[in-house]
Amino acid sequence: MSQSQAPPGRPLPPSAPLVGGGPLHVGLRYLTRKRLALVALLGVALSVGTIIVVMSVFAGFHIEMTSTIRGYLSHLTITPATGEQFGLADWEAWAAQIRAAGHVEGVAPFAQGFALVRLRGMDDLKPVLFRGVHPELEGQVADLPEYMRVGALPDLLRTYPDPQRPEARLPACFVGEQFAGFAPPFQIYDPERLGEEPGHIVLVTATGELTARPKRFAVNGMFRTGYSDFDAGYVVMSLEAAMDLADTGGSVSGLSVRLDDYANADVVRDELRARLSPGALLRTMDGADPVAEIAVSADGSRIAGYTPRGDVVVWGATDGREAWRLPAAGADVTAIALAPDGRRLAAGRRDGTVQLCEVGAGGTATLAPAESAVTQLAYSPDGFLLAVGRADGRVNVLDAPDAESGEEPHEYAAADVGPGPVTAIAFDAFSERLLATEGKGRSVLLDLEGDGPAVRLPPMQTAGWTAAAFSPDRTQVLTADATGLAALWDAADGRMLRAWQAAREPIAAVAYGTRPGELLTAGARDVRVWSVHGDDAMWLRQIVPTGSEATRRAAFLGGGRHMARVGESGRPQVVYSGPPFLVETWEERQKTLLDVVAMEKFLQGLIMSLILVMAEFFVFAIVTAVVNERRRDVGILKAIGYTRRQICAAFLLVGTAIGTFGAAAGVVGGVLFSQNIDAIRLFIRRLTGFDPFPADIYFFSSIPHYVEPRMVVVTAGGAILCSILFSLIPALRAARLDPVRTLHYE
Repeated sequence: MSQSQAPPGRPLPPSAPLVGGGPLHVGLRYLTRKRLALVALLGVALSVGTIIVVMSVFAGFHIEMTSTIRGYLSHLTITPATGEQFGLADWEAWAAQIRAAGHVEGVAPFAQGFALVRLRGMDDLKPVLFRGVHPELEGQVADLPEYMRVGALPDLLRTYPDPQRPEARLPACFVGEQFAGFAPPFQIYDPERLGEEPGHIVLVTATGELTARPKRFAVNGMFRTGYSDFDAGYVVMSLEAAMDLADTGGSVSGLSVRLDDYANADVVRDELRARLSPGALLRTMDGADPVAEIAVSADGSRIAGYTPRGDVVVWGATDGREAWRLPAAGADVTAIALAPDGRRLAAGRRDGTVQLCEVGAGGTATLAPAESAVTQLAYSPDGFLLAVGRADGRVNVLDAPDAESGEEPHEYAAADVGPGPVTAIAFDAFSERLLATEGKGRSVLLDLEGDGPAVRLPPMQTAGWTAAAFSPDRTQVLTADATGLAALWDAADGRMLRAWQAAREPIAAVAYGTRPGELLTAGARDVRVWSVHGDDAMWLRQIVPTGSEATRRAAFLGGGRHMARVGESGRPQVVYSGPPFLVETWEERQKTLLDVVAMEKFLQGLIMSLILVMAEFFVFAIVTAVVNERRRDVGILKAIGYTRRQICAAFLLVGTAIGTFGAAAGVVGGVLFSQNIDAIRLFIRRLTGFDPFPADIYFFSSIPHYVEPRMVVVTAGGAILCSILFSLIPALRAARLDPVRTLHYE
C-alpha cells in the first residue's frame, strides 16, 4: 500500500502527505485539521466585534451629543469679545443687522449666567445655569420646543401667585427631566389642574459685592434633551425674568442665529464678523434734510438735530424714525440738548433765547433773551438743571421746568469762563459739579451743591476745547481740543494729570468707557480707545466708522458703546463704537468638548486595534504550528512538483481563511450587539441592579449608537489584511524549505 493512501474507512494519519488537488485544497485540509485554528478564528471575531461595538457607541455618542448641543445652542452664537456676561445692549438693532446677512433664518437673544438653586423641601443649594430666552423667537433658532415634555415656550410668560406673599407674582421657568428627579417633593405645575400648587425653586445670584440676590420661580414646564448636562443643570426662563434676576440693565448675553443650511456656517460667520465689527453702521436717521448739530439723551433712546433752516428734529435712536419735529421759528438755532429721558428738549438761538419743548406733546416755552447768543446747552443727569453756555464766555445754570408748567426758571449758578465762546459743558454723574470750557483754552469747575468757589483749570495754549466729560467716579475730567490734544484733570483741585496727542484732527466728542481706565475720543476719521493708568495713555484700538465720510459732530451713547455722528452729508447715523464681538459656530464654542470626544474615539480605536493585532498573533502561531507539523508534507509536495509559490499560497490560505471567517463572524456579532446594546444594558440592570452606563457620567439616559458602514468595512478589511500579513512569514518559511533535507530529517 502506498504511503499516500490508507485502508478504506480509516482516516489519514496526521503526518500523511496530502498530494491531491492544488494549494486551495491543501490549505483547507490543513485548516480543518487544526483545532487551535478555531481559537484564532474566535479571537479575530471577538476583536472585530468589540471594535465595531465600541466605535459604534462612540459614533452614536458624538452624533447624539452634537445634535443635542446644536439644537440647544443654535448654529451661530454672537457674544461680546470682552467676556462680559451681559455685555450686549440694543440687541434688536444687532438682530436687524444679522437678519440682513445671507442664509440667516432666525435670530434670538439669550441671557445666561450661573446661579445656585434651592428646591422646595431641600436645604442644599445646587449650582445651575439659568438661560433666559425670548418665547416668540427661540423656536426659530433652537430645538427647545421639540424637547418640551410638559408645557410650551409661551408658558414662560405666565406668572403665578406667591404663597408666601399673596400680593406678589412668581415668574415661570422650565427645568430638565433629570433636574426634577433630584427632589422627591418636586412637582411640575399642570395647567389642566389649576388648583394644584406649582413646584417652586429659589434661584440665588451674586450681586458682585459678596451678597446674594434670591428670587423665587414657579416651575411650569419640563424638557428632555437626552443630554444630562442640559437636563440636570439648566433652568430656562423668559428673557425678561433672566435680565431681572441678574439685574442686567436691559443688556443680554448674546444672540443665537440659525441658518438655512449649516454647511454655510463658515461663510456667514465671516460675513457677520465684518458686519458686527467696531465701526459698523447700525442705522441712519430718517429724513433728507442735513443737520448741523446733534444731541443725545442720556438713556440713549433719542437723538436730536437741527437743520440749517432752523427745524429741530428728534429721532428714535433704536429705530431711526422721526419722532417729532419743531418747525423753524424766529432766530437761527445754535445749540440743542435733550433731557436724560428724551422727553424734553432745549433749543438755544442766536438772539440768546432758549426754547423749552415737550417732545411729542407740542408744548413750548421761551426763556427771556440774553445779550449773547447761545453756543452750548446741557441737561444735568437728573434732568432738574439746564446749563446754558454763551458766546461771551458766560455759563448759566438754570432750573429746568417743564415747558407746560408755566414756571419761570431762576438762575441756580453762573460763572464767567473766559473771553471766548463757551465750547463744551459737562455735568458729573450726580449733577453736583459742572465743567465749562471756552474757545481760548480756559475751563472752570463749578460746585453746584456747596458754597465753594469755582475751580479754574490752568489755561492751555490750545485751539479751544471742543469736548469734555466727567469720569464715572467724578474724580477726573477729560477734555479735548480742535488740534486733537486730550488732557486729564483732577476734578478736585484742577491739576492737569496728563496730556497726549489723541489725534491729528479736531476731536468732536469724548467719553469714558464701560471698563475702568478706558477712554474714547472721536475724531474726524476714527474713534480711538485709550487705556489710561498712572502716567501712561496707551492706544488700545482704532474704530473706523463704515463709509468714507469724515465726522463733523459726534456724541457717545451708552458708556461709549454707540456713537451718534454727523458726517459731511449731514445725515445723522448711529455707529457701533464698543468692543468687538465673537461670532462662533457651535463647534467652535464646544471645541474643547468635541476635541476630547475625538481624542477618546481615536485612543479607543487605537486600543481596539492593538487588541486586534494581539488576536492576529494567534493566526501567526497557528500557521507556524502547521508549518512545523507539515514539514514532511512540504518536502513531498515539492518532490512531486509543487512550486514555492504554490507552497506559500497553501499556508497563506490558512491565515487568510481564519481572518476572513473571523472578520465575518465579528461583523455579524458586532452589528447585532450594537443594535441591541441598550436592551442589553437594561437587562443587566434588571438582573444585577448595576447600570453599566450611568447617565450622570455619560450625559445620556440611553446608550447612543451608530454603526458606520465605512468603519465596519475598514475594521473587517484590516482584520483580513493583518491575518494575511501575519501568515506570510511562516508561509514564506515553508516555501523556502529544502525537500531533500526535510525528507531526510523526517
